[in-house]
Amino acid sequence: MRIVLSLLILIYSSAVFSAVTISESFKVEHQVKLSYTLSKYASLNELLAAPVEWHSSTQIPTDLRPVAKYLWLKIALHNTNNSLTPVLVSINNNLIDAVTAYHVRPNHPIFSLDMGDALPLIKRPLKYESLVVPLELQPQTRSHLYLQISDEGVITAPLAIWEPNEYLQFKSKFNLIFGILAGFVLALALTNATLYCVTKKGYFLCATLFIATVWLFNAHIYGFGYRYFYSSWQWFQQYGQGMMMFLLSALLLPALSYCSGKSLLAHPKLTKRKVILATLCLFLLIAFLPVSQSLLLALSISFIVSVLIIYTLARVNHKSRNILIAIALCHFIVISYPFTVELGVQSGSFLNHLGYFGIFVVEATLLSYLLIRLYIFQRDEKLAKQQQRLAHTQAEDALLKEKLKLQEQITVRLRVQY
Repeated sequence: MRIVLSLLILIYSSAVFSAVTISESFKVEHQVKLSYTLSKYASLNELLAAPVEWHSSTQIPTDLRPVAKYLWLKIALHNTNNSLTPVLVSINNNLIDAVTAYHVRPNHPIFSLDMGDALPLIKRPLKYESLVVPLELQPQTRSHLYLQISDEGVITAPLAIWEPNEYLQFKSKFNLIFGILAGFVLALALTNATLYCVTKKGYFLCATLFIATVWLFNAHIYGFGYRYFYSSWQWFQQYGQGMMMFLLSALLLPALSYCSGKSLLAHPKLTKRKVILATLCLFLLIAFLPVSQSLLLALSISFIVSVLIIYTLARVNHKSRNILIAIALCHFIVISYPFTVELGVQSGSFLNHLGYFGIFVVEATLLSYLLIRLYIFQRDEKLAKQQQRLAHTQAEDALLKEKLKLQEQITVRLRVQY
């Protein structure tokens, strides 16, 4: 009897430990205690009726890639307050295809909702760029939140539970900083576009397209593109990350070639026409493959290109080599982070903070600086050559005048003699 009682106490204590406690002083919980399982059941009723093995953790394993199965997360919530308490559960990955949330409360019907970037924005309970589940916890009760997550790639879904006002303050600061960074990048793009219109230099056009893609890419992965621009265009929301990541590498290569004064990754058999044709074929392949394969292909190509660029620039003897390598390293970081997440090497989402966007800002700023300096150097060199030619022409004119003067003098003398 004592053994049974001890086991019951142990089970109860572990259940209490695994629950997220919501008290009056609760603000936010980032290390959410959860249980997860992979199941063939798409219905919550079928899942609860079946013998399912749940695994306890504070995060989803890094290499979890469901195939013909559903990932289920279970979170125990314990409201110790004496009043109805609202909380927000945020899923810090805006690129998840679909999430269905079920809130199971005692003596209440199951509350359910659907969201994800494979669904229109109008279906979300809160019209945010982030995935947020609003819950109301009854006083002095325990409840369970079940999340059914489906995605074609490796699932990365860091969770956090917020007190609503705390979340609004966090999002206000987050959106303010994002707006400043996005405005700065957009200003860089407009500056390069203006310089192209004035100078007609091809590298300013290349930089304009690159920086504009940086702006759109970050708006896409942070959810603002889905919220404001193409909330009903699920195809682009699914394929946009891979397509723009590939496009960034394709545009950076000629821009760095201009800056270094050398055709990077050039080969005698690779003509300009062949390179453009191959790039278009790969772009179309990325646009029509299944989403997971498309993203993995785009990240793989971009990763290989970034490594080769760094290797090539390290061997280039150029006065701006350090800045060129810094740009290439920034690009390598922004490529390798989602690439390693997609391979299941590391966990966590790179969308939890704005440091990822900050690396893009550094890359775009250094590239713009190098191209403007390149234009100034070319302009000064052109002016110097023009001045040199002008000085040479003036010297020739002076010499010609001297010859004419001598000829006149000789002619006058000959006339005097005859």
